[in-house]
Amino acid sequence: MKIKNLVLSSAAALALFAVTTTAADAATVTVKAGDTVAEIANTYNTTVNAIRDANNLSNVNLIFVGD
Repeated sequence: MKIKNLVLSSAAALALFAVTTTAADAATVTVKAGDTVAEIANTYNTTVNAIRDANNLSNVNLIFVGD
């Protein structure tokens, strides 16, 4: 029984590490003139909400060149 718990704990820790590593490898994009959050989301196969949350945007319709 202890081995089963150890294996499950190890698997959970490995999964958590994989999720953390994936999040750290997120793409960095610099806003250019004419860009929209929707176009950026589409280009990088993500969602407007994911970009909003990751960048703490209060208004996804208001982004600035160079951000």
